Amino acid sequence: TVLFTNFNREHFVKHMTAIEKARSILDEMPQGLSELETAKYLYEYVAKRVRYDYDNYYDKEDWNCLYDALVLEKAVCSGYAEAIYSLFNLAGIDCLCVDGTIVTDDSVDGHAWNLAKVDSQWYVFDATWDSLDKDDDPYRPRFFGISTQAAEFYSVRTIAPFLAAIVPPCDGILDPTYLTFYPH
Repeated sequence: TVLFTNFNREHFVKHMTAIEKARSILDEMPQGLSELETAKYLYEYVAKRVRYDYDNYYDKEDWNCLYDALVLEKAVCSGYAEAIYSLFNLAGIDCLCVDGTIVTDDSVDGHAWNLAKVDSQWYVFDATWDSLDKDDDPYRPRFFGISTQAAEFYSVRTIAPFLAAIVPPCDGILDPTYLTFYPH
């Protein structure tokens, strides 16, 4: 049994609209792609279209992470993560949303990203950090299918304690030729 609290009709309608948008994205995807090509297509879709919402996102009363990412194309990290989670899983790619913290030189912040199993191995995916802030920026993927160690090259990532014992290890780089830069 699943109990949703504070989930009203408006939330349900937004969620179903977002799921329909996800299905339409999959319908528009070229046919016959490999699992790797499918992951690249869907990841690029999110990273290139969704913009980070810097406007006090969680103070808004009507936010809905998946809807905001896929329909409004403006979200925070949890929206990016939910979009990747939904698109990958609908396409048959096992994917998890992961919550935790990111430690940079001057702050410790909550963050959400994904782990996905592509071609039988688990990898880290962070579309938030690969998203474009401006339309004229070139797309430079750095967080597509990387290892936990490579992700931590940029900043220390700590998975929330309640998830740490159940997340699979991410030890490889999915496609080094696709990445703009990855640490060795």
